[in-house]
Amino acid sequence: QAAFPAEQLLVLSSEQLFAAPEATLRQVARFLGVEPLWPWGELPAFNVNPLPPPALPAPLLERLQAFLAAQSGWALSQVQAAPLA
Repeated sequence: QAAFPAEQLLVLSSEQLFAAPEATLRQVARFLGVEPLWPWGELPAFNVNPLPPPALPAPLLERLQAFLAAQSGWALSQVQAAPLA
């Protein structure tokens, strides 16, 4: 945040892009102050993994969530904690 003011940053997740590509690309166009180019059509899926993402151990996940929240207000809502062995 020291290098760029918050109004110059737009943070998106790939999940957001693939779940709602047109809405997300409209959001990007608005942020950039340009007219969106339509129609985009289907977005190709690259690097698709049929397995769910690996779970993080709960203590590590909690530390990561706290760090991201403190640094940027981000949340890891889709990351699951692994059971402790």
